[in-house]
Amino acid sequence: MLKVNNSIGILTFVPNVWEGYWMPRHYIMSGLSRYYKILWVSPPLGWRNTGRNRSINLYQRGLKKVSSNFWAYAPERYLPNCLPFGTCRVVLNNIRKKKITSMLKSMGIERLALYLWRPNYAHYLGKFNEEVVCYHVDDEYSFSDVESKIDEKEYYLLNNADLVFIHSKTLLEKKGRINPETYYVPNGVDFNHYRRIVEDKSLEPNEIDSIPHPRIGYVGWIKHQIDLEILLKIARLRKDWSIVLVGPINTGHADVGQYVNALKREKNVYFIGGQKPQDLPKYIKKMDVCLMCYKKTFYTNFIYPMKLHEYLACGKPVVATSLENLKEFESVLSFANSIEEWIDKIDQALKEIESNDHYERRVAVARQNSWDARIETIHSIIQKRML
Repeated sequence: MLKVNNSIGILTFVPNVWEGYWMPRHYIMSGLSRYYKILWVSPPLGWRNTGRNRSINLYQRGLKKVSSNFWAYAPERYLPNCLPFGTCRVVLNNIRKKKITSMLKSMGIERLALYLWRPNYAHYLGKFNEEVVCYHVDDEYSFSDVESKIDEKEYYLLNNADLVFIHSKTLLEKKGRINPETYYVPNGVDFNHYRRIVEDKSLEPNEIDSIPHPRIGYVGWIKHQIDLEILLKIARLRKDWSIVLVGPINTGHADVGQYVNALKREKNVYFIGGQKPQDLPKYIKKMDVCLMCYKKTFYTNFIYPMKLHEYLACGKPVVATSLENLKEFESVLSFANSIEEWIDKIDQALKEIESNDHYERRVAVARQNSWDARIETIHSIIQKRML
C-alpha cells in the first residue's frame, strides 16, 4: 500500500452524513484516504431541524476521526443553514468556513484538492486556497422523472472545475462535453470483501434463514424510482416465491408508502430493513435471484446502480429493467419490462442457478469493476494534476 501524502489533503463537501447509508462517495473518499488525508464535510442542519427529536440529529454533530487519515465533520446545531435569511446565512457560512480552515491546518494539510458532490456546492470554489477542484457527477441532480436541462449552478461547476468525474455513459453524453478534463468512472464493488463473505461457511445465521426458498431479493433504497407496482404484482402472482427486500424505506413520495403498505399485507413479502454496508453480502448470498426493478423515466435513464456489481460479486442471477446503462452487461443480466417478462425471466434464472459457467462469468465481471480500480483511477488523475 502506498503511503499517505502528508502534505496533500482532500476537502470534500457531500450531501449526507458519514454514518448514513453508504453511497459511491463513501467508498471513493474512504479509498482515497489511502493516499491523502480526507476531511468529509456534511451539510449543516436546516434552521427548522435543530430540535432534539428530529431524526437527522441521530448522528453525531461536530468533528469525528473515522480513521488515521479520515475525518468527518457535521456542522453543529448552533451552525444551521439559514437559507432564507441573507445576513444570518453569510455570518454562519463564514463561521463554518473558519472552522473548516482551522481543521485543515490542524491536520497538517499544506496543499488542498476540493472535491464536490453536488452543484449547490459551487459557491465553495476558491474559498479554501485549493489547487484543484474536482466535481463528481454520480446522479442526475434534477431528480426529475421528466426531461430537464442542466441548471445554471451545475453548468458553472462543470465549466470551472479542474477535473470532472462522471459515473454513467448517459450522464457522460449529457454533461461530458462541457469540460475537456472529464473522466468516466462508473460505480464499483468492494470485491474482495464480498467474495470473502460469500466463501465464508462459518457466518452466523441471520433473519433471512427462516424465509422459504426460492428467495427473490432486492437490496437497496426502497424509493420512488423503484417499480414497487411490479414487485407487488410478482408477489401476488407467485405466492410460492418469497420476495425479500433489504434496505431503508424512503417515504418522501406518497406512492412509496401506499405500495409498501400493500406489500406488507402479502404473506410472501419480507422487509428486512437497512443494514450496514459491510453486512450486505451476508444477505445477498442467501438470495436465489436478485432484482433491479426500476421504473423507466428521464431520471433512471442516467443511473448506474451500485447494486449491479454487488449482486454479480456474489454470483447471483440478476433480472433487471432494461435501462440504458445496464445494456453493456446483457451477457450477465436478464432484462424484463412487462409483468409477464418479469415472471418468465425470474423462472428462467431459478432454473439456471446450478450452472457454474454462469456463476463464474458473473463473478468475473464484478472482479473487473472493483472500487479499488476506480479509486486508483481517480487517485492517478488527481496526482497527475497536482504534480
